[in-house]
Amino acid sequence: MTSRVQQHLRLFALGVVALILGGIPLPFVLDVFRPEFLLLLVLWMVLYAESHSVLTIAWLAGLLLDAFHGSLLGENALAFMLISYIVRHYYQRIRAFPPLHQNIVILILLIFEELTVFLIDGLTGRPLTHWARWLETLASAVLWQPACWYIPRWIKRPML
Repeated sequence: MTSRVQQHLRLFALGVVALILGGIPLPFVLDVFRPEFLLLLVLWMVLYAESHSVLTIAWLAGLLLDAFHGSLLGENALAFMLISYIVRHYYQRIRAFPPLHQNIVILILLIFEELTVFLIDGLTGRPLTHWARWLETLASAVLWQPACWYIPRWIKRPML
């Protein structure tokens, strides 16, 4: 197998692990701090992948997350696609930021993703949850830099 195929298989395996980590049942105290692992992986791919098909991957990852969690089909897919489009449009600027500024940008994008899901939940009449849903957004933003360190080492690819 070529090195590129191995990288893609490792990235796929990391996506499966991220999906499973997002679905493991946890007590409420820990569940509110659960980061959105799949979204962090998708954002990393959008920022650092050479492929232009990352928007399609973001859409498919969102659909897979919707099916896995039993939420409205397309809810997370739309949110993933919107923020992936924004990141892909400004990826050179975001990559040039120092780590603290990059975390702030990622936090703003994660808030935008959560607001999109919140809006869709409100429009479809689903019950709106309480303020604890924002803690997972903060936990995801805190894990952005460790994710940027870990993902390229897992797939054995140097970060650009």
